[in-house]
Amino acid sequence: MKFRLTFIFLLSIFFLVDCATYWNNRRKDLQDVVTVGLEKPVYGVNLKLAPVNIGFLFVGGETVPGKKDLGSGVGLRGGSFASYTSQQLVFGFMGGEIFYSGELDLDDDGKMLYENKIPLVKIPRDNIKSHSLKYIKILVDPPKDRKKRQKEEARNAIIQEKLRENPNADPMLLAYLPKDNPKPNGYPKSYLYQIELTLGIYGGLRIGFNPAEFLDFILGFTTYDLYEDDAKE
Repeated sequence: MKFRLTFIFLLSIFFLVDCATYWNNRRKDLQDVVTVGLEKPVYGVNLKLAPVNIGFLFVGGETVPGKKDLGSGVGLRGGSFASYTSQQLVFGFMGGEIFYSGELDLDDDGKMLYENKIPLVKIPRDNIKSHSLKYIKILVDPPKDRKKRQKEEARNAIIQEKLRENPNADPMLLAYLPKDNPKPNGYPKSYLYQIELTLGIYGGLRIGFNPAEFLDFILGFTTYDLYEDDAKE
């Protein structure tokens, strides 16, 4: 009897922890859908319709000499309520932008860490939503980048084929597999579906909606993680 009660208690704790993780993921997925942020300095107006930006806009991240970059916005963006850094230039439909949210992940010397030229922050999920890109990269696939990607895909296919043919092959072959890059062009896949309006005169407002993230939220109830951004524990 005592053993049975202990088993039921442990099973209940496991279920509650798992349930808490599940609902936290659903909450985060819902927060990914909407963007509402106040930023400065912001001059101009821009309408983002999926991959296309249309407008004339300058959003400048503020920097204090000798210190790390300061967040130039605050609100709900990238799935988190936090201060964030937002830099953006739009001239017609050309330009580019940088976004990252949350507390920076610094090395032992207090210097910023980078991945794919994007500053790293302490919360892994926030790193998934950050981006740094030039808009031309959305429209044009440079031959140099395309050839590099094709070589990596060919090498990956050859190694995978050898492992399938010989399951007892040297596991060191896995070390030669190209690392998966979730942001080959500097942005997560869901960025291409963002609909957003930004406007301001020094102080500015950014509001947006992402239908792809809404789909991820709906599918998340079945535990299917479309953009692989759910916490595993």
